[in-house]
Amino acid sequence: MIQFLILALISLTPSWAQEPPEATPSLKRWSFGIGPYGSVNLNSEEVLYGFSASRHWSSAEYAEIEARLAGALTFEDSSNFFSGTLGGSYLHHQKNFTPLVGAGFGLGLAHGPSLKAKFGFSGRAFLGARLFQGSEVQMQILLEYQTLFAKNSEGVPGIFGGQLSILF
Repeated sequence: MIQFLILALISLTPSWAQEPPEATPSLKRWSFGIGPYGSVNLNSEEVLYGFSASRHWSSAEYAEIEARLAGALTFEDSSNFFSGTLGGSYLHHQKNFTPLVGAGFGLGLAHGPSLKAKFGFSGRAFLGARLFQGSEVQMQILLEYQTLFAKNSEGVPGIFGGQLSILF
């Protein structure tokens, strides 16, 4: 009878008094991407060649944090756009193919052929898809828009385009 009472008391112990479950370590991944971009208010009609390097941390089951360095430049004229952002993305589910959406905020630099270079806060919004999510190496396809929150003589500079990234 006493053993039964002890077992009953142990099972009635509130959850806050019990040992917490062991935390699962977050996934950490690097990604590198390339893709074509167009420009807004950079006084250039040339295609910009974009590249990025990012570090991803899974912060929840369907969310991740991303630290990103990116640039887009052209070789025909001196147009360029560089940024460093910290942001996040929401992945719809944990299947092999999942849509994603996200945003980031940081610092950026924009320069056009006949424009003075502008430096300031930068913002980024994107949507896309993550492929092969169950494997060690994954692929990500993004459509994105980045802007610099500083006006030049043409207006607020920005870039838009697509990027194909490999995550490992």
